[in-house]
Formats: sequence, structure tokens, C-alpha cells
Amino acid sequence: LVDTASAPYNPNYGVVNNSSYFIDDVSVIESNSIIKADNDTIINKGDTITLGKSIEGMPVDWYDLQGNLLAASSTLKVHPITTTSYVVKMDLCGNVSYDTVTVNVSTGVEKLEFESGQLVVYPNPASNELICKCANMLINTIEVSDVLGRLYAIPPFERGLGGLELNILTLPNGIYFIKASDVKGNVMNGKFVKE
Repeated sequence: LVDTASAPYNPNYGVVNNSSYFIDDVSVIESNSIIKADNDTIINKGDTITLGKSIEGMPVDWYDLQGNLLAASSTLKVHPITTTSYVVKMDLCGNVSYDTVTVNVSTGVEKLEFESGQLVVYPNPASNELICKCANMLINTIEVSDVLGRLYAIPPFERGLGGLELNILTLPNGIYFIKASDVKGNVMNGKFVKE
């Protein structure tokens, strides 16, 4: 950005060739701002919802859980037919932040409830240690990946009945997904934020 401009002197006219400059828009944002997706929500099957907040010019991208780019804008209009999670990323002058929002889809007849066999990950967000548990499964292996699908080797340092304790101190800050499986190949998925 140039904050000054000069116009050359014209000896034929004895005056300076004048120019006018107009500033169209100015936006000031803290460089340590973090992105916040909407709260998890429930919609009826067949409905459409817009996620995010409309802020022009923000360096924001939306991804699915497989890391595929869905949109490069501050909002994302979705029409999921099943419960789906979306990841939003903002890169503001090198300060990268992520957030995830889940859109639960209901037929409008049944009450939407999470299964008792859901993988529980806590504390969330976490900075040093993370505990993964599932009431219906003895976890045998864990895979940890980021929003772009990159895998991270995180060996468990303590095994307990139905759960593992993980050391995540070396992970970069961001959103991660966990795939836990037992010896029979049953799989449970979860997510956490490393801060």
C-alpha cells in the first residue's frame, strides 16, 4: 500500500497535473482474530442453511471433513441430506484459525439423539493431554488427522478400560479428527481443537 503519490511539474502550463485519488473501502481487523463458525444446529430434512457471517474480503475457506474446498467466502450455503460437519479456516496475515460446525438433519418425526456409542474426547479444546473413550468399545488404535487429511503419529501413553490418553503437546494448533478402532475393526470418530 502506497500512502503518498506525486504528480510531475509541467513547464508548458506552469502548474502541476492534478490527480484525485479515492479510497473505496478500509477495513481494520485485529491480526490475532480467530474464526468462529456457527453453533451446531438442527435442521429438518430438505431445508437449506447458511453458515458463517457475511464479511466481505475476509480470507476464509470452507472445507468438508475430507479436506475438500467447498467455498472461498465468509459464508457457506448448505443443503445436507444427512448430519454433516463443515470446517471453516481463516488465514489472517499468517494467523491461521479453524472451527467446525455440525448440521444435524432430522426427519422431523424422531427426536435427534447422539448414540451412546459415540467417541468421547476431552478436554476439548486441549493443549497437552487428551483422553479418548467409548462406552461400547475397547479402543485398540487411534488415527489423528487435520482438516486437510494429513495424518499425525500420536502414540498413546496410557491405556485404560475403554479409553486412551494421548500426548498432543507437539501438534500444531488447529482442528483435528480422531478415528478410533477396536480389534474387530469397529470404528468411532471424534474431533478436538488443539490450542
